[in-house]
Amino acid sequence: MSTACFFPPEILQNIFQILIDYANKTIDIRIRKFTSLQKCLLVDRYWFSNSVIFLWKNPLRPNHKKNYTTSKLLISTYISCLSESSKNFLYENNIINFNQKISTPFCNYNNYLRDLDFTELFYKVSYFLLNPDDENLDIITLDKSDPIEIIKSYDDDIMNQKRILLFGELVKLFTSQTFSKLNYNLKLINWIKNKIRKFPHLQYLSNFISPNSSLLNLNYVEFQSCIPPQIFIELSNIISTIDEIYIKLDIDNVALFNFLYNLKKIHLLKIDFDHFKFKIINNLIKFTSFITDNYELIIPSDEFIPLDLSLNFTKITGLEISDSGIDSIDIVKSWSNFQFLPFLTTLKFSTSTLIKLDLELYSDIIKKTNGNLIKLGISLNDGLFFHNIHLFNTISTYCPKLRDFDLKIKGRLLYYIPLILQNCKNLEKINLEIMDDKNITLLMYKIGKELSKNLKSFYIYQEVVKWDIKFFHIFLKYCRLNSLYNLKFKFKYSQSFENMKNYSKIIKKYINKGTISRWSRIKEITNNNNNNNNTNLILV
Repeated sequence: MSTACFFPPEILQNIFQILIDYANKTIDIRIRKFTSLQKCLLVDRYWFSNSVIFLWKNPLRPNHKKNYTTSKLLISTYISCLSESSKNFLYENNIINFNQKISTPFCNYNNYLRDLDFTELFYKVSYFLLNPDDENLDIITLDKSDPIEIIKSYDDDIMNQKRILLFGELVKLFTSQTFSKLNYNLKLINWIKNKIRKFPHLQYLSNFISPNSSLLNLNYVEFQSCIPPQIFIELSNIISTIDEIYIKLDIDNVALFNFLYNLKKIHLLKIDFDHFKFKIINNLIKFTSFITDNYELIIPSDEFIPLDLSLNFTKITGLEISDSGIDSIDIVKSWSNFQFLPFLTTLKFSTSTLIKLDLELYSDIIKKTNGNLIKLGISLNDGLFFHNIHLFNTISTYCPKLRDFDLKIKGRLLYYIPLILQNCKNLEKINLEIMDDKNITLLMYKIGKELSKNLKSFYIYQEVVKWDIKFFHIFLKYCRLNSLYNLKFKFKYSQSFENMKNYSKIIKKYINKGTISRWSRIKEITNNNNNNNNTNLILV
């Protein structure tokens, strides 16, 4: 251990980065995941100075196991990093106590922060300000609660004011770091889903940003067009560019359009229409076409696309046809009528209509992309579908550049997957969601024979597992024969099944890492593993 102290900083930091990357791959951020890195803090001052920067790089992340407990500790630590004037201000407003006012940090933890999500910070401030002496406070429940429930329950004006003041002082602390670059995010998807119309952490955000900070570049933003206009006016004062923005568009909002119009650059604008009016979509693309070259549209299946929109089609690189809840595929028919769609690189059909659907319509759209599709998603979970084989033949023939394939099907349709794997050699990620309890291992081993060496992620979701151990062996053998040695295997199930322990032994025999656990946050786990460089196989 004594000689390890002389490792150059770059070597130590590379080791620590590997540890932190491993810990961040799980949606359940557990303390034990960071134990190895935390022990490095205790070696000596040199190791401490090189490891602490990674432990405090992204602490403002969702914690699905200990929301309340971690928020208390985290915000207390950052309060100790505040300036004396900020602490006095918070103390005078009865937000912190005397001990917190005089506390001093072991080091400036705020200087190590690299990822700041304004909404996540507001969640943690809200947890922090809950009164531990409240007899109705159930810490065990709070630790596992969705933070949005805390936001919905706040109706006390005094407590709400305290939240805003503490949030503001912490934002000043983080944005005053002129020597480091923060990655800013603003995620509001839970607010959108829960139809929350108040955004207290955004009302005065421009007042909280440090005057030494320039206009912000945000990595990722989520909005809804029904957000009050004053919020968009406020954000216009502090945001310059956005890498990726998602907008749930349900009403006309001039303030939203003005906000987008005044931005300098948007790399990707993703628009989710809720039974849209064509005036909205045309105006939105018209106002933003000079600052972005990439649009992705999510459109209900019962809508039509007007032909006059075709002038803007070349910048629409992604299309998702969503389930409208109505037995209609009008949008599919609209797009299949266009002569040429070479600009599309992302395409997803998530309709689940109960009417008879000729999959030639899907095939026609895929053919017109001229082989440029990189991401493709298709849901065939319900309804009466015709020309299945023709659809899979089309994918195999017309998608040579395909890297990301997402398929929701009945187990019997796995028969067609090897056909795609034989020709789509650039595939890096496959998601298969099996909609029945069919024993899929007989077909899985045939898929294993065709797996590309470029494959990095292979997720399989199946709620009820009825597998044959013999063919499970064969499938994993083919994975190894195809040089997929760094296979990370996550096996997920909802109910205990026979021979579960045997499956665990088989996994360990063929791959380096493998886990078996119950069904839990499956979709979130796949999103967190999108950038994983190793090959991943998750069976659910």
